[in-house]
Amino acid sequence: MKNLPYAPLTDFAPIGQTSWLPFLLVSNKTKGLDTFEKYIAYAKANPDALTYASIGNGTTSHLVMLMMLNKAGVKMVHVPYQGSTQSQADVIGGNVDATFDTMVTVYPHVVSGRLNALAVSTTKRTVMDPNVPTIEEKGLGEFNLGAWIGLFAVKGTPKPIVDKLHGALNRALADPETSRKLVGLGTEVVVSETPAAFGEFVAKNYKLWGDMVEISGLEKK
Repeated sequence: MKNLPYAPLTDFAPIGQTSWLPFLLVSNKTKGLDTFEKYIAYAKANPDALTYASIGNGTTSHLVMLMMLNKAGVKMVHVPYQGSTQSQADVIGGNVDATFDTMVTVYPHVVSGRLNALAVSTTKRTVMDPNVPTIEEKGLGEFNLGAWIGLFAVKGTPKPIVDKLHGALNRALADPETSRKLVGLGTEVVVSETPAAFGEFVAKNYKLWGDMVEISGLEKK
């Protein structure tokens, strides 16, 4: 966005991360592409024959898929939607072949048998379903992407207050019941060692996603 009304890296005071949400690549049941190997092999043999849904141009689900396609050297047709509900419905219905979305949103459709789980976007297999392989395991190295959630304070918040909030947040995340509920919702609990460490994580992610936007060729609005 050309005219963003705030500076993401300087207008907030990082407190700490809470969650990490892996992306899950899923396909429908229409073509029998029920493994990552079959999916990529079909795409290589049939360029632009497969379609993939995203929750919109330039969104995380779009960019994660672009990175995978770029690393795998395959081409597919992008079908952007305005949210997860419709994009997943059309994949389930067979109108689109696959999608990459957060595990918390698509995994219930895997459990119900309506979608195939092909691979996750993170270096490690997920707690929710350790049977699903990672993209890296399938030969596409340095693939570790996910959606994350964290807490921030207003820019200029005194350090003692930020530190106090950070400590309270980490104590809450260390509570077994809190952790169990978060995992049950499909997210993995992450604890930042310090507010500064969380700030470094945010800066790295800002650059990572920014680089992917450049690769996508999308025009800024």
